[in-house]
Amino acid sequence: MYPRAMRPPQVPVMPFVVLALVLWPGALAPRRLKQLAFAIWLAGGLVLCSFGLMRLNEARSAGAGVWLALVLGLAVGCVKSILILVATSRRNIARLDALAGPLRPIRVYDGRSWAVIGVMTAVAVALNLGWIPLSLVARGGVNVAIGTALILSSFTYLSHG
Repeated sequence: MYPRAMRPPQVPVMPFVVLALVLWPGALAPRRLKQLAFAIWLAGGLVLCSFGLMRLNEARSAGAGVWLALVLGLAVGCVKSILILVATSRRNIARLDALAGPLRPIRVYDGRSWAVIGVMTAVAVALNLGWIPLSLVARGGVNVAIGTALILSSFTYLSHG
């Protein structure tokens, strides 16, 4: 792990993913769009979990608070996945299944899903850049929670693919 002063800068990746999807020249069949949705959801969850684990590792001198934040983050992520993001994924799957033909990749999600992604990305960026005045333990726990929810709900796309 890098010391805080030597850590490489963390650039939000999601805006570049959106730009790539907007600029992609071709169209994708609904099945490929579901696979793309899975990959984006999973990748986002993995990135957020890694940020969360880095924060918790930095705060490991806090002792039990780190383990509590990790356990709570995993628990909240599981609940958020079940109650919110799986339903969001299912709605998107139904939308993709109703498509008649190929669409541009940016249409992988509807506006509502892009809004959810935008809010989660903004929260993650604010937490990781320190704009929200929380301890490293709390930042790590929140990132683990959001990341876990994304990872778990991403598999909805595979079970309906």
